[in-house]
Amino acid sequence: MRRLILSVLVMIAGGFYMISCSGGGGSKTGTSNSTFNYNGPGSEWTMTASGNSYTFNIDHGADGAISVDATSSNISATGHILLTVDSASATGIQTAPLPGVQAYAVEIPGTAVILKPLSSNSETIITINSGSCPTSDFVANWVIGQRARTDRASDTGQDWFGAVNWSVTNDELYMPVYRSIEDPLTGIPPGGGLGEDAAGASPVSISGAFGTCSNGKVENYTNACNDGGSIESDIYFTASGLIIVASCKDDSVDESHIIGMPQVAISGTTDLYGNYSGFLFFEGLDTTALSAVVAADGGDHDVTLTLRSGSDLSTVDRTITVSIPNANLNAPANGMFHGTVDGACSNGDQPGFDGNCEVVCSTAANVNNSGRNLLFCVGQSPDDEDQRMTLLMVSDAP
Repeated sequence: MRRLILSVLVMIAGGFYMISCSGGGGSKTGTSNSTFNYNGPGSEWTMTASGNSYTFNIDHGADGAISVDATSSNISATGHILLTVDSASATGIQTAPLPGVQAYAVEIPGTAVILKPLSSNSETIITINSGSCPTSDFVANWVIGQRARTDRASDTGQDWFGAVNWSVTNDELYMPVYRSIEDPLTGIPPGGGLGEDAAGASPVSISGAFGTCSNGKVENYTNACNDGGSIESDIYFTASGLIIVASCKDDSVDESHIIGMPQVAISGTTDLYGNYSGFLFFEGLDTTALSAVVAADGGDHDVTLTLRSGSDLSTVDRTITVSIPNANLNAPANGMFHGTVDGACSNGDQPGFDGNCEVVCSTAANVNNSGRNLLFCVGQSPDDEDQRMTLLMVSDAP
């Protein structure tokens, strides 16, 4: 069994992936004249967005870089953004996308951008607003956003979410809690991994390992990875409290990323209710655009996922419903909830599988006073309990 070593979202190892930074689900894009700067891991992403115009760069280090100018439009039926390449250039061994190439995205202007890669069998990508370094301690919930390894989602000893803490006084980041999808309420016992610990024991810190935070980013931390020993890992902060940690960059076996959101209690069910747009990734398959509705179901709650395709995302391919008992709100931690996929769930091959596909979500309500929520989930695929599925969603604009 391998454990997560401080990680978050995106592996970019070749082709070109697109992102957007203005407009958003349920609202028209290009109506804001504000300029936002975003960055994120994988290779190194930087982007400037103003109105409907986007200029961004993807730096692949010694392998070259890609620069792209694109224009956005809105898919009003779902709230997704459609991005179209105007022009692009590349250096080194990279290949620039041709004019007219398109991709889908969702976002909260000035906070986060989530996009569907152009490449097949690729995971969802996220970038966050370039922020400042933390000035106070915080505790965040993290969920896996991307992992190169095909670890079993039904393994009670495999971590998929937990807690991440930052101490300004000690200049340290540590992860005191790791949990599995199959048994979301039980912490995973210490296993010697970086920052790993069971509930109630002393967390293992990594004080000083990351060096100095500058302009909202700590970089060049090195840790043991599969491909050739120590490889760089980075942390990205934003003023809204979101955090991305990327470890073992460009390691084809060990690269993995997490998304952290402030650990704030869900004060009521209406914090969650509404229409969402985003993307779902089934392990071993492609990223799929989806629309979702979070609503009451008697005294409990449902998250209804509609998987879509077609150029305007009007084709409905599949519907999946996740049931959330009211007692599961703010469990296993404030700002999180867990539930199960309705209907049959294919059995996994790990000891102790229960035939139920579990889903665990972390949420951030009214991000940056935008009136919009972020909902990031990791769960077991209803097609195979051993397989992971990842959901990244943004609620519609009010």
